[in-house]
Amino acid sequence: MQHLNYARLKEISTKVKPFRGSTNRFPIGSRTHNTKVFYVDELDGETVFRICYGSTYEEIPETKEAYVNATALGLTNISEITWREADDKLRYVSYVPKPRELGIVRPDNTFEFTCHHYGQGDNTIMSNWSRGYFFRSSRHGGMVYKTRTNDGVLFHPIFKGMRVNCESMESQTKYQVTGKRVMRKVAKDFLKQYIDFYKVSEAMMKAMKPEDFVGIGVDLAEELKLEKTSWGTFSIARGDMHREAQDRLQTAPLDSAVLYCLAHDVMHMERRVSYHEKDNYWSNAPLDLMCLFDAMKRRLNTEIFRNNPEVMKPIEYEMAKEYPASQWGVTIVVDGKEVEQY
Repeated sequence: MQHLNYARLKEISTKVKPFRGSTNRFPIGSRTHNTKVFYVDELDGETVFRICYGSTYEEIPETKEAYVNATALGLTNISEITWREADDKLRYVSYVPKPRELGIVRPDNTFEFTCHHYGQGDNTIMSNWSRGYFFRSSRHGGMVYKTRTNDGVLFHPIFKGMRVNCESMESQTKYQVTGKRVMRKVAKDFLKQYIDFYKVSEAMMKAMKPEDFVGIGVDLAEELKLEKTSWGTFSIARGDMHREAQDRLQTAPLDSAVLYCLAHDVMHMERRVSYHEKDNYWSNAPLDLMCLFDAMKRRLNTEIFRNNPEVMKPIEYEMAKEYPASQWGVTIVVDGKEVEQY
């Protein structure tokens, strides 16, 4: 992240004019790339730089009266979230764009990962700002960073709240990585069905559009006659949906992937499917299928190992060293607490 080092950004903030209409919004590189910017801000008594790319949306509470008036005028800028309680302060909301924050650069020249999730475009941009490169690898648990140094390879799994030095990319957050190793032949035979499922579903999801994946969920909901609740979920028990996904593991792996995502509500898949016909947050929220695949795989692996603890042996890996690829992902612990990889 040497392109985002604190001294460089500070110099830009003092020598370059902010974007028109603001006092603290500056370009990271070319001024024409006005979606790649940073904001000067105060945090914990320090001047920090918030690195942003593009925009996202924030829910703003509105009154029922404002919703009724807007509807009467034919406006759609205020929405009613029907699955929330009638007295919920966010029953009626509008959505306003706000900068999409990738991370925070602090005076100690560290970059902190703060985004909700990183897609392929984010990884490409951050790689351009770095000496190494960011990429998604489901066989390494999700989002990772890799570069070559004089001492070999520097390798990190990336998780929310992680801080790295902008110049060296050494992690300032101490973490432990634990992988899994298959114990015996019986376990290998048992797990082979999941290996095949992961290979096929990942390849298919890479080639799909997000709306087509959600569309399969809509078709499956109709096929299984799933009844919607007022909360935007389905009345079927999650265990029953999980078993339905399990039954299709070999015969229809993509259907199985969709059902697993619904069963565990991965990245709010239930509401994405339930509200697909409505013009609201859930039908319009961006969806990265590779992020979805990684999240589904982590959730499913957790279920497999929780129900079959005898099939795996934990293996600890050295921090910042490249660990072997595996279908079974890794566990990352910081200060004694497990954190989730992006």
